Amino acid sequence: MHIANRRVRALLGTALAATMLAACSSSSSSTSPGNSTASTPMSTGASSMPASTSGGAPVKLDVGTFGVFGYLEAKLWDKYHQLNPNVTVVEHKQEQEGDYWTALTAHLTTGTGLYDVQAIEVGRIAQVAGGPLGAKFIDLKSQGLDPTQWYDFKVKQATTPGGQIIGAGTDIGPEAMCYRNDLLKAAGLHTDRAMLKDDWSTWDKYIALGKQYQAKVGSSKPWVDSAAGIFRIYVGQSTTQYANPDGSPNYENSTVTGGWEVAAQLAESKLSAKLSQFGTDWNKAFSQPNGFATIACPAWMLGYIKTQAKDAFKGKWDVAIAPGGGGNWGGSFLAVPTASQHQADAAKLVLWLTAKDQEIAVFQAVGNFPSNKSAASDPAVANHTNDYFNNAPDGQLFSQAASQTGAAPVGKNDATIAQDITNGILQMEKGTDKTTAWNAVKTQIQKDIGG
Repeated sequence: MHIANRRVRALLGTALAATMLAACSSSSSSTSPGNSTASTPMSTGASSMPASTSGGAPVKLDVGTFGVFGYLEAKLWDKYHQLNPNVTVVEHKQEQEGDYWTALTAHLTTGTGLYDVQAIEVGRIAQVAGGPLGAKFIDLKSQGLDPTQWYDFKVKQATTPGGQIIGAGTDIGPEAMCYRNDLLKAAGLHTDRAMLKDDWSTWDKYIALGKQYQAKVGSSKPWVDSAAGIFRIYVGQSTTQYANPDGSPNYENSTVTGGWEVAAQLAESKLSAKLSQFGTDWNKAFSQPNGFATIACPAWMLGYIKTQAKDAFKGKWDVAIAPGGGGNWGGSFLAVPTASQHQADAAKLVLWLTAKDQEIAVFQAVGNFPSNKSAASDPAVANHTNDYFNNAPDGQLFSQAASQTGAAPVGKNDATIAQDITNGILQMEKGTDKTTAWNAVKTQIQKDIGG
């Protein structure tokens, strides 16, 4: 993020259809030097084998992304063009991952309209790698991918039953908690990161602190943006999420029901701003004086907040260890469709974008935490501080969170399940009692995935 922003932009948060990106149905394009902004997809071919390289002839590579992958912000398109003057890269970005995924699956079905490189969010990767869609992408091992560069769980997620690796890992989403230090200070609460870590060391303490906050400042200054975001970070802290080890659905486990209970307490106590994450009102709230005090914050969210809150809020946002410690929300992959007419050139770009130096550059630019192990352990990441977030040691915070995170099974229905639960939490925030809302969620999930 993948989804934003992944982003996220999960990991990801998973950054699932409801959790990774700003709501916007239109797409935008960014380009490397020497080419005007383009908006039309590449033409497609039927070959399932990698095409030959260009041999120095001019090549235009179209890249489909969602949210904030950070390539434009890190000036990687410019750098790639300098290293490969014959290659022009055009990024086609959609803010909302759900819209992006709908379009991608339609294009995969018809075999037309695909880009040379397609991003895939972690909540979708099992649906691609584990089924017929996997055959629509090339095996990146045939183009020199070294799977030892990435965390083992990241590689496993993008590996087909036949052993092909169809996606190279971009980021993961180690979790923290972002907060408005000016709002906490006005309520007489601690603003120091270490003190807050203790003040909200558990989710019960986090809720109690929220009640204390709103008792002092009033309900016009909500404690948290969305109960759904807190549910997502809660689930991301467990190795049991929405699927069994074999990938089959498992959404009535203690992790999911525990997260639902936390979300219900936030809704019932009216601690939430009742915002739909990645929607227009949510985006605006980042730059409002009394928008909200805290937000569940995977690494990719820092770039998203900075984009939405802008310079006026520099230093007012900060980040600390989340209640419960580590966890993961979001993360994405880059894949090359077999329909691409420039498979080898596209694969070369993918491997370059996910190599150590480029993943470090993206982290420094927008905060997306590397899935490349060498990048994640590099001092440029581990010792990084973020001046926008009050000089927070974000490299240290997210490295610690990543080290405390175990790999959870990923199922092909994860994104759908998470979206349906998110919708149910929104209904709780509107006043529906938690039992009625949960029963409606189960009914909708069964309708959406069958069984």
